[in-house]
Amino acid sequence: MSEVKIAERITIDEPHNVEIAIMNLTGRAIDFELIQKFIVNEKNTMFYLNRKLNSSTEYGIYNDYLWLDTGIRDSRNNPIMICLHNGYDGFVGHYTGTVRELANRLKQFKGNNGREIEKNLSRFMSKYKAKAEERLHEIIADEMEYAVDSANRADRQSFSVISDALNDLNVELPESLPGEESIIEVEQTDSDLQRDLEYDSFSKEQDDITVGLLFEQMEKMQDYIDELLMHIEKNEKDSQEEIIRLKEQNKEYKRALVDIRTFMQDENDRQDDVAADMGGHGLLGRNEKILVLGNADIRVAEMRAIAREYFGFEKTDFEFITDYEKVKNAGSRIHASERFAAVIFGNCPHKVAGMRNYSNIIDEFKSRANCPIAVDARNEAGGLKITKQSFKKALADICRQLKIQEVA
Repeated sequence: MSEVKIAERITIDEPHNVEIAIMNLTGRAIDFELIQKFIVNEKNTMFYLNRKLNSSTEYGIYNDYLWLDTGIRDSRNNPIMICLHNGYDGFVGHYTGTVRELANRLKQFKGNNGREIEKNLSRFMSKYKAKAEERLHEIIADEMEYAVDSANRADRQSFSVISDALNDLNVELPESLPGEESIIEVEQTDSDLQRDLEYDSFSKEQDDITVGLLFEQMEKMQDYIDELLMHIEKNEKDSQEEIIRLKEQNKEYKRALVDIRTFMQDENDRQDDVAADMGGHGLLGRNEKILVLGNADIRVAEMRAIAREYFGFEKTDFEFITDYEKVKNAGSRIHASERFAAVIFGNCPHKVAGMRNYSNIIDEFKSRANCPIAVDARNEAGGLKITKQSFKKALADICRQLKIQEVA
C-alpha cells in the first residue's frame, strides 16, 4: 500500500510498516484500512506535541509532532500510536509504538529535554484517558465487530443525506396504512347497520381522497429520487474521470521523484568519493578547528563519525556549540578567537552577543574581513538545518576552500 493521506497535510508514508509494528507489539494482524477508519471516524485520535511532550488535540499550539491513536492496545493495555514529524509538506511519518516507546525515542533525540518529557508523559496519559472516553468506540476491541459497525455507520450517514433531502419536500407519510388494524366483530342493530352503511360511503370517499394524495406524494418522491440519482450518477462519472486524471498525474510525480532521488543519490555518492580523498585533518593549521554553530538535528557523536569516516578529520579538529541558548552568548568568544579555520552554521538566533551592526551572525561572518570560512548547512528543502546530508555537504565545501587556500 502506498502512502495514505489521513487529512490535509497529514500523511502516513509507509502504512505497511505500521501493520508490521502492530504485529510485533500485539501478535495480531490488523488491516491498516481499519486503523485509518478509526483515526478518521472516532473523536480525539490526533494529539499535537512539542519536543517537551506538551500536548493538545487542537492544531496550532504544539506542532513539532503529531501522534495518531491506532485504537490498538498492547498486552499491557498501553495505547499504540503512530508518530508523524512536522516538515515543509505537513505531518509525515510511520514510526509506530506504545506511548512509552515514543516518549523514550523523543528523549533519545532531545536528551536535554529528558526531565520535562518524563514529567509531561504522565500529564499526557491523563489527558489521553479523558479524551478517549469521549469516543463512541474507545479502542478497536474486536476487528470484525468494529469493521461491521463502521460499515453500518457509513450506511446511516448515507441514508441521512437522502432523508434530509426528502424532508425538504415536506412529505409526511402515515404511520400505518388503512386495513392494517385488527378487526373486532360486534353484533349490530338495524340502526347501527344503517349508520355504518352511510359512514362506509363517506369513509370510502375519504379513503379515495387519502389514497389519491398518497399517490401524488409518492409520485413527487419518485421524481425527486430520480433526479437525485441522476445527479449522483453524473457526479460519480465526473469523480471517476477526475480520479483517473489524478492517478495519471500522480504516476508522473512518482516518476519525477524517482529521477530526482536517483540524481541526488548519484550526486551524494560523487561527493562522498571526492570527500574520501580530501584528508581533512591535514588541511587545518596547527591548533586550528572547525566550529559547528547552531541547533542540530543530529548528535555530536554522529557528526564526529561523519567527519572521521568521510573526510579524515580527528576528534580534536572540531568545536560544537549546538545549544540554541548558548549560541546567543558565544558571539564575543568566537569573534575574539583566531583558532577557527571555518564555521558551519545551523539554525542560529538572530541576536548574538558582539554582533555589532550586522543583522545576524551569519551575515557578519560572510561580510566582515578576516573571518573564517563560513558555510551554511542547508537541507534538501533549502532550510537552514544541520542534518547528516547537510553536514556532509558543508564539510565537503570547507575542504575544497581549505585546499584552495593551501595552494594560494
